[in-house]
Amino acid sequence: MRRQTIKPFREMNPVPIGIAFLSVMVVLLLLSFNLDKLPFASGTGYRAAFAYAAGLRSGDRVMVGGVVVGKVNGVGLEGTHVKVSFSVSNGHVHLGRETTASIEIATLLGNKYLALHPAGTGRWSPGVEFPLAQTASPYDVAPALEDVGRTVGRVDTTQLAAALDTLATTFRNSPASLRSMLSGLSRLSTTVASRNAELTTLLQHAQTLTTVLASRRQDFVQIFGNGDELLQMLEQRRQVIDDLLTNTSAMAQQLTGLVHDNQRTIGPALQHLHSVLTMLNDQQDNLDLIVRELYVFVRGEVDATGSGPWFDGTAINATNPIQVTGKTPVISAHPRTLGDLLGVP
Repeated sequence: MRRQTIKPFREMNPVPIGIAFLSVMVVLLLLSFNLDKLPFASGTGYRAAFAYAAGLRSGDRVMVGGVVVGKVNGVGLEGTHVKVSFSVSNGHVHLGRETTASIEIATLLGNKYLALHPAGTGRWSPGVEFPLAQTASPYDVAPALEDVGRTVGRVDTTQLAAALDTLATTFRNSPASLRSMLSGLSRLSTTVASRNAELTTLLQHAQTLTTVLASRRQDFVQIFGNGDELLQMLEQRRQVIDDLLTNTSAMAQQLTGLVHDNQRTIGPALQHLHSVLTMLNDQQDNLDLIVRELYVFVRGEVDATGSGPWFDGTAINATNPIQVTGKTPVISAHPRTLGDLLGVP
């Protein structure tokens, strides 16, 4: 049998190899961006029916006893109720047949999370939706305030005030307690009618504020989370800071005792040091002159001794100090050079 040989890599056609490589890279990129959607990574999926969403959003946490066990995958309207799809990490919690789910408030800014309350025997099937009887939604203040604002906006305050005035006039001959109540209602209606524009503006501003807070809730959550991390770090470093302050106080006490014990010695030493500094300050000009002159001297000495273990020097006319000329040598009365001393030019 003839042995089948494999071509060297350099002799293979690069086109199919490049196509296969690019295909593998595309598949790996798709898997990396959708890793949380894979069955073995996202956990077991469940569905629950709620009367209303109450601000729950996709991506919010699923918690059991304050521990995060999954996340909300989607919130949508299905018929007359809201369907919430969520996933629970495999092996984290056991959901019995009497398990209930509720939407809870996570922060004061309106963040919500889905709380599970495992109960009962057996195991809840992922294909069965939690019914409305086993789910609960929280009471939300924002919708109530919006309903109040819309209701107040539709009330005819002028007609309401006239109706209350008519009612007060009709019951004028009633007992004193009833007349006082109706009179108070009349004054209340008058006050509401006179402040109708201000109340409307206040409710509009309150709605704007709640809208802005709702849109920025993730930023507030991040700020609070960073503040919590800072406080935890300060708590962890509390003992270190306490030891640092204690050691600093002890060092200050030791320095105070050292100065106090050696005051008789340190005082004269500081006085002598002050005298020396004063003398150096007075002789500053002379010191500057000495340094400048010393620099010239040292430079000359370095030039003379820097060539090796000998001194360099120059002797002018040392080999032939006297030049014979036709003139008679003249010795200067005050010679300045070797030539003046010997009377030669």
